[in-house]
Amino acid sequence: MYICSLESEIAAIALAMERAADHYTRHCKHTLSEEKLFVLTDCNAAIISVLQRSKLHFFHITIARVRSAIKVLAEMRVRPVLAWIPSHSDIPLNDNVGSLAKIAVRNLPPVENNTIAFGTGKSMI
Repeated sequence: MYICSLESEIAAIALAMERAADHYTRHCKHTLSEEKLFVLTDCNAAIISVLQRSKLHFFHITIARVRSAIKVLAEMRVRPVLAWIPSHSDIPLNDNVGSLAKIAVRNLPPVENNTIAFGTGKSMI
């Protein structure tokens, strides 16, 4: 299946937040004070897409995953913070993330639904 790079970046944010929510659910339940969860990305367009969800009709399924994880985290007093970092700027381990992401994608179980975002479908035509 073809997925555009922006949708992949948003999916990475969703996956990071889902994994964090799972971690907090299993190990922390509720924090006594509010905690911040920093999710770093080198894709500013992905951050803008997540923040402007009401204005953007592309990638609504993927963005809904992000919103769902935010709600779960909020119930545990964890506030996600999306932060942009420059790519290919000699930040330790940042340049390795792309390789690790490709390995992770290859190891994912098959997706049960065959939905794709509007923008991805449009780019395939």
